[in-house]
Amino acid sequence: MKAHQLEHDLTFNDVDSIWKRYKVRVTQSKSKVKQNPRNLLEMWTRYVTYRTPQVADTTVDNQYKNVTNQLVTCPYKKLTQAVEVRDCLLKNYT
Repeated sequence: MKAHQLEHDLTFNDVDSIWKRYKVRVTQSKSKVKQNPRNLLEMWTRYVTYRTPQVADTTVDNQYKNVTNQLVTCPYKKLTQAVEVRDCLLKNYT
């Protein structure tokens, strides 16, 4: 659109010397800025939400629900406690 305006102005010798007429206006999207997850369960919930449209309903109902229940019962919730979470899950669910 701006190219047509410039071409028209060149044809009729009416070029905007400061190019203000030809600048493209950029609008910022109002997309929601996602915060980093605060704990393991929040991160897992985001993952499940992301994957749900891509997997079978039975996967969500069975496997994801089981993992969610296991994470809820695990006493370690912080993202920095990965080793403790692993050990807890191995101890209680294998």
